[in-house]
Order: sequence, then structure tokens, then C-alpha cells
Amino acid sequence: MRARINFFVDAWFSKCNSYVYPVYKMDTLEEKQEECKKWATVIEKEIEPLLKDAKPFFGDNDRMTLAEVVISIKAPNRCR
Repeated sequence: MRARINFFVDAWFSKCNSYVYPVYKMDTLEEKQEECKKWATVIEKEIEPLLKDAKPFFGDNDRMTLAEVVISIKAPNRCR
């Protein structure tokens, strides 16, 4: 389980996280939305397959795991 969580967290930060920070520099809502669409596409392709057994949490756990904690602490909520 630890190896799967580490793989998931690494996939998040190596493939998805870089799409978040350009949103901070965007001036218009349209630019931010366009960058968020790119981010969502990467999440759909790279992260969703790793969550196929997340019911409701990573690895079919009924409580939060380290995967949710690490991602929620470090991932800013800028794409709204």
C-alpha cells in the first residue's frame, strides 16, 4: 500500500502539479479557465486510472490515507 501511495503522489506532482502554478500568473478568467482545462485533461489521463479502486478513499479504504492528505495539503484550490 505504501508503494502504491508513493507512486500516486509522485504521479500527481510529476505530471499534474506543474499545471497549477501558471494559473497564479494569469490575469483574466478566460486564461485561467483554459489552463484549468489542460490540468483537468492531465488528471483524467494520468490520475483517474490510479483511483479506480478509490471507494471512497485511495485503495478502497474507508478513511483518508496519506495519498489524500499529501495532495490536499499541497494542491492549491485555484481552478474554480
